[in-house]
Amino acid sequence: MSALLAILLIGGLLGGVFVYYSIRTFVARSQLPIFPAATSTLPAEFPILEQPGAPEGTNPPPENNGVVTRPRESDVPPPAATERLTVLVMGIDRRETEEGSWRTDSMILISIDPRTESVAMLSVPRDLFVTMPDYGYGEHLDRINKAFFFGDSEKYPGGGPALARQTIRRNFGIKVDRYIVMDFDGFRRIIDHLGGIDVKVPELLIDNDYPTEDYGYMQVRFEPGRQHMDGERALIYSRTR
Repeated sequence: MSALLAILLIGGLLGGVFVYYSIRTFVARSQLPIFPAATSTLPAEFPILEQPGAPEGTNPPPENNGVVTRPRESDVPPPAATERLTVLVMGIDRRETEEGSWRTDSMILISIDPRTESVAMLSVPRDLFVTMPDYGYGEHLDRINKAFFFGDSEKYPGGGPALARQTIRRNFGIKVDRYIVMDFDGFRRIIDHLGGIDVKVPELLIDNDYPTEDYGYMQVRFEPGRQHMDGERALIYSRTR
């Protein structure tokens, strides 16, 4: 774990692949250190980006499978070196042959505090019901993993990442300074570029229903002990239930 924290502190956002990988390994299967959080009084409501309302009698938006051109977000000055930095890491379920908008399979909030040289990570359940900010059809309850999808499909200013960040702030009062988006192919290629990674599998893992990219299923098996994994094998391990 200390090596992972060092990578995050030194490598910054370039260490996103290790963060994404930790969703299914370090976060799900290990006990993370708990760092004290500063207490503060948060406002009852957070500003929501103004969007035009839907015409009366309009049903919720249908799913849009077209390619969305994401608007450019306004430049934000980087936090000072002594300020806490909050990064939202999102793993999306995009497949290489598909186009459109995607949900987030994984969401992790990373808080980096340069003053105490500490890092804390919080995994956000993808099926958590939250208040979705107004993206043109009013606020409503929905699963948090749909924020990225609606942000892209409904052309929310800044696209999926912006609506996901706003959803975090609207529900938890956490301002996200930066974000990382990782899909399956990007995960594989970065691991392979690094020459693979060594993983200590804590126990025998057998998944009879691992989802394949053609929407089928297959059995996967991981023996206990330290193993060297390439990008494809590491992806399977990180997604195994």
